[in-house]
Amino acid sequence: MSQLAPGRKADMAMLLERLDNAIKYSAEWNKIQLKIEDLVEEGKCRFICSQRERLVNAAKASDNDEIIKISKQIDQHMQYKHRQRWTRSWVKKG
Repeated sequence: MSQLAPGRKADMAMLLERLDNAIKYSAEWNKIQLKIEDLVEEGKCRFICSQRERLVNAAKASDNDEIIKISKQIDQHMQYKHRQRWTRSWVKKG
């Protein structure tokens, strides 16, 4: 069984709560389900887990430069190694 990446437990709890309140198999329910699957997949990637741990520590230390640096590294990794998820999660926002 995989674990969640550091700092993602609250995200997962929020998604599970929203999933319980959504109508099963609706567009919203399917979207939430995909996000849950993405978080599970993220927990399987060692690079993302280590970077998320660094990101959480930088956020606790209020180190904005480090937060930006780590965020860019995660973004680049997602863009090249997890292309389908990056396309679904990042490109559609812009």
